[in-house]
Amino acid sequence: MLKKQSSIRKSALRTLGFGIEAMKNFTVCHECNSLEPSNQMFCSKCGSRLPIESLYTLYKSQHACCSKCGSVLSSGMHFCSHCGTKQKALAN
Repeated sequence: MLKKQSSIRKSALRTLGFGIEAMKNFTVCHECNSLEPSNQMFCSKCGSRLPIESLYTLYKSQHACCSKCGSVLSSGMHFCSHCGTKQKALAN
Protein backbone atom coordinates (compact mmCIF):
# COMPACT_ATOMS: atom_id res chain seq x y z
CA MET A 1 0.00 0.00 0.00
CA LEU A 2 2.78 2.43 0.95
CA LYS A 3 4.68 1.67 -2.26
CA LYS A 4 1.53 2.38 -4.31
CA GLN A 5 0.99 5.73 -2.53
CA SER A 6 4.60 6.70 -3.20
CA SER A 7 4.20 5.81 -6.88
CA ILE A 8 0.99 7.86 -7.14
CA ARG A 9 2.64 10.84 -5.44
CA LYS A 10 5.67 10.72 -7.76
CA SER A 11 3.39 10.45 -10.80
CA ALA A 12 1.35 13.47 -9.66
CA LEU A 13 4.52 15.53 -9.09
CA ARG A 14 5.81 14.68 -12.58
CA THR A 15 2.44 15.54 -14.14
CA LEU A 16 2.40 18.93 -12.41
CA GLY A 17 6.05 19.64 -13.27
CA PHE A 18 7.39 19.31 -9.71
CA GLY A 19 9.54 16.80 -7.91
CA ILE A 20 13.03 15.41 -8.13
CA GLU A 21 13.00 14.68 -11.85
CA ALA A 22 11.85 18.21 -12.68
CA MET A 23 14.50 19.71 -10.39
CA LYS A 24 17.21 17.67 -12.13
CA ASN A 25 16.27 19.34 -15.44
CA PHE A 26 17.02 22.90 -14.28
CA THR A 27 19.90 24.97 -12.97
CA VAL A 28 20.05 28.49 -11.50
CA CYS A 29 22.26 31.21 -12.97
CA HIS A 30 24.73 32.52 -10.37
CA GLU A 31 24.60 36.03 -11.85
CA CYS A 32 20.90 36.79 -12.37
CA ASN A 33 19.20 33.86 -10.55
CA SER A 34 17.33 32.88 -13.69
CA LEU A 35 15.99 29.32 -13.82
CA GLU A 36 17.47 27.66 -16.91
CA PRO A 37 17.35 24.17 -18.47
CA SER A 38 20.29 22.11 -17.20
CA ASN A 39 21.35 21.14 -20.74
CA GLN A 40 22.26 24.79 -21.55
CA MET A 41 25.77 26.10 -21.03
CA PHE A 42 24.93 29.82 -20.94
CA CYS A 43 22.11 31.82 -19.34
CA SER A 44 19.47 33.00 -21.79
CA LYS A 45 18.87 36.17 -19.73
CA CYS A 46 22.38 37.49 -19.00
CA GLY A 47 24.74 35.29 -21.04
CA SER A 48 26.76 34.08 -18.04
CA ARG A 49 28.14 30.56 -17.97
CA LEU A 50 25.73 28.29 -16.07
CA PRO A 51 26.83 26.02 -13.22
CA ILE A 52 27.07 22.29 -13.86
CA GLU A 53 25.03 21.32 -10.80
CA SER A 54 21.28 21.02 -11.16
CA LEU A 55 18.65 22.65 -8.97
CA TYR A 56 18.22 19.28 -7.25
CA THR A 57 21.95 19.05 -6.44
CA LEU A 58 21.81 22.56 -4.95
CA TYR A 59 18.68 21.67 -2.94
CA LYS A 60 20.26 18.47 -1.56
CA SER A 61 23.45 20.32 -0.57
CA GLN A 62 21.41 22.55 1.75
CA HIS A 63 19.37 19.78 3.44
CA ALA A 64 19.96 16.60 5.43
CA CYS A 65 19.59 13.46 3.30
CA CYS A 66 19.02 9.77 4.00
CA SER A 67 22.27 7.83 4.22
CA LYS A 68 20.79 4.97 2.16
CA CYS A 69 18.45 6.36 -0.53
CA GLY A 70 19.39 10.07 -0.59
CA SER A 71 15.86 11.37 0.12
CA VAL A 72 15.73 14.82 1.71
CA LEU A 73 14.81 14.62 5.41
CA SER A 74 13.17 17.07 7.79
CA SER A 75 15.24 17.99 10.83
CA GLY A 76 14.75 15.66 13.77
CA MET A 77 13.72 12.63 11.69
CA HIS A 78 15.03 9.35 13.13
CA PHE A 79 13.90 7.20 10.18
CA CYS A 80 13.68 7.94 6.45
CA SER A 81 10.06 8.28 5.37
CA HIS A 82 10.96 6.86 1.95
CA CYS A 83 13.00 3.72 2.73
CA GLY A 84 12.70 3.38 6.53
CA THR A 85 16.44 3.44 7.23
CA LYS A 86 17.38 4.52 10.76
CA GLN A 87 19.28 7.82 10.58
CA LYS A 88 22.15 9.13 12.62
CA ALA A 89 21.30 12.21 14.72
CA LEU A 90 20.57 15.10 12.33
CA ALA A 91 21.78 18.61 13.07
CA ASN A 92 19.08 21.28 13.35
